[in-house]
Amino acid sequence: MGDLNSAERLLQEVPQKNGEWYFLMGSIAYRRGWLDEAMQNYNLAVQMDPGNMEYRQALSMMQRGGQAYRPYGNSGGMDSLDCCTSMLCLNCLCNGGGC
Repeated sequence: MGDLNSAERLLQEVPQKNGEWYFLMGSIAYRRGWLDEAMQNYNLAVQMDPGNMEYRQALSMMQRGGQAYRPYGNSGGMDSLDCCTSMLCLNCLCNGGGC
């Protein structure tokens, strides 16, 4: 829904900072236009879980200038990254669906 402040606040309440946490924080930073912070978070996500292709793809796209990622609102609606990030955030916050 584009409420980056609420998303960040919810993530800050998660006690364990794993690869998924850094990936989601990177996605929030990217949507805010904070590209250096997004790159750092994506890099940490890849370091923590090098086998995760989604994390590696996000980092790779950032290293190439972030052309494939578009901040929320740029395309006039929800794109696949918005959808994916929302689902990952919900999964993270709900312990894999056990809310």
